[in-house]
Amino acid sequence: MSSSVTLSKLGFGCASVMGKIGRTESLRAMSEAFELGVTHFDVARSYGFGRAESVLGQFIKGKRDQVTVTTKFGVVPPNLSLSKQLAIPTVRFLTQIFPQIKNKLKKKSGELLATRCFDVEYARKCLDESLTQLKTDYIDIYMLHEPHLTFLENEDELHDFLESATSVGKIKSWGNAYKTPENYQKSSKLGGYFAQFEGNLSTYSRCTEIIGSAKNRIVTRPFIGGIETQNEFLKLISKSSEIKMLYENSQLNIGDIGLSLSARLAGDEGTVVCSMFSSKHIQRNCKVLSDLHLNNEMQTILDSITKLTGVNL
Repeated sequence: MSSSVTLSKLGFGCASVMGKIGRTESLRAMSEAFELGVTHFDVARSYGFGRAESVLGQFIKGKRDQVTVTTKFGVVPPNLSLSKQLAIPTVRFLTQIFPQIKNKLKKKSGELLATRCFDVEYARKCLDESLTQLKTDYIDIYMLHEPHLTFLENEDELHDFLESATSVGKIKSWGNAYKTPENYQKSSKLGGYFAQFEGNLSTYSRCTEIIGSAKNRIVTRPFIGGIETQNEFLKLISKSSEIKMLYENSQLNIGDIGLSLSARLAGDEGTVVCSMFSSKHIQRNCKVLSDLHLNNEMQTILDSITKLTGVNL
């Protein structure tokens, strides 16, 4: 099986669906993105504490031949009681009023999603559950979710299972979604046709090995880093007075540059997955990438980043 799954340049990330973002708002955002040409959707068995896939399944009904879907297994979703499920909308509302509790909730969510399982039987169970929740007969790209050698003791069995699932049509292709670029170096021997990884201004210089592989690339978290990343970028371009002046005189912002850099990391056949739920954010991301090849200022800045960091794309 080859990696021939055609992806839109911008992908819709579902990590916040049924967690920070409720069903109605999620469906609205998916619809807006789809209308603007976003046809790749990225989800996982664990997203939304196991409930995000059903929302995406609701959205893609009647559109299945127009979209591609990645889902993942390996991060085990917690079994929330009914009372905790019912409390999620209230907690979501409270975080809007009291932003300071977000970090505590993020830490708690991380603890709930700390368990990993890559057994073949668990992979088979997750695949069948994903197909049911997504209301589809096949997954375009099925991925191990944050694999690491610590958790992988059955590489040959997993490889055979994924190839078998491909041959019977349950999946079109498969790969690995790495937590960090460094995890690629430790777990790439498993195989697969796609590599999903965090690619942004902070990790750019550490992505060389993935870029050099033959795998198709799905890049995530283009906007990570906040003020720290902004300072790194300004420090980097200060090495070139010409590029610094070009940036300061342009209408570009750090977010635009980060997204464009991630798109370049993804390559012509890859995609950049963004978590985007406001209309403004969706429209901005779509415009930045649709105009990317025509934006000479952006291309010059990206060329400069490549040269200054020594990363050869």
